[in-house]
Parts: sequence; structure tokens; C-alpha cells
Amino acid sequence: MAEQGKADSGLKGLAAALSHSAEYSIALGLIVVCLIVGGALWLLDSDSKPAEVTAETAPAVAAQDTALAEAEEKAALEGWNKQLQGDFK
Repeated sequence: MAEQGKADSGLKGLAAALSHSAEYSIALGLIVVCLIVGGALWLLDSDSKPAEVTAETAPAVAAQDTALAEAEEKAALEGWNKQLQGDFK
């Protein structure tokens, strides 16, 4: 019986500390919100399946990305070359 009284007083002490301290109350509220949002996102995301990359589609996507990156890099280098030529004249 004495042990239960100590446990009750411990919980009451914790509740009293939380109710008297704004920082603890805000932290507890933020933890609860994060747990709720995280759980909701986890449940929503578990329904969606990631897109499967097959051996047939992977090279085509990689080649397209590489070609686009090379074209952007070439355009940027040409722009810098024009700017440098204009600065030297």
C-alpha cells in the first residue's frame, strides 16, 4: 500500500511540475503533435507503393537525364565564355 502511495505521489508530482512549467507543457504539446502528424503520414504513406524501375526503363531515364544535364552545362559554359569575352574587350 505504501508503494502505491509513492507511485501516486510521483505521478502527482510530475503532473504538478508539468502544469506549473510552461516549457514542459509546450514541449509535451509539441511531442504529441509530432507523434500525431508522424503517425498520420506513416499511415498515408504505407498505402502508396514506390514506382518500380525495370531494366528496360532505367537506361532510358538515365540517358535522358544525362543528355539534359550535358545540354544545361554546355549552355552555362557558353554564357560564361560570352561574358568573359565581353569583359576582355
